[in-house]
Amino acid sequence: MMENTKKSRTRKRIIDAALDEFSEKGIAAASLEHIAERSEVARRTIYYHFSDKNELLRSIVDDRLVLALADIRTIQGSDTGINGLAEFCLDFWQKDARLILLLRKIREEQITGFSNQHDSFLTEFGQLFNQPGIKNQLRFHDAAINLRLIFFSLFPLLEIISGNRDYKKHFIDIFLHTLTSE
Repeated sequence: MMENTKKSRTRKRIIDAALDEFSEKGIAAASLEHIAERSEVARRTIYYHFSDKNELLRSIVDDRLVLALADIRTIQGSDTGINGLAEFCLDFWQKDARLILLLRKIREEQITGFSNQHDSFLTEFGQLFNQPGIKNQLRFHDAAINLRLIFFSLFPLLEIISGNRDYKKHFIDIFLHTLTSE
């Protein structure tokens, strides 16, 4: 039992270090050597847990997207409205900004086949925009456009304003202004 706990702690350190490395440097520029240094393990320890850099990337993205999917499913079908959607996006960013940065790097580098969960995540996240009480308030009735606005405009904005004391209120105001037809 103690050995499994040590293995899981080591695996978590590797994943955390890899997430930092990938989201800061990009996938192509990230090296297993630097990930080993960041996680304070030998490079061979990374290979004990993951066959290569691609499996490590897939593990990071899949594990985190499974958690994000669970969060999405808790609000699907509820009466959250547009404000609830804005708060959900803010909570999602606060929980795992590094994942969002990583997903942007993956898109920028045009990496494909990196995740088993990515398409499910995008589909279910997009379905949030089609809920009654939300869709009719949106400026764009195409979920893909709304998703792009969030991931490539609003989340980067959060990186900039998060040092501001009232950034939550500012984000929700900007979210509503950007996505709603009012």
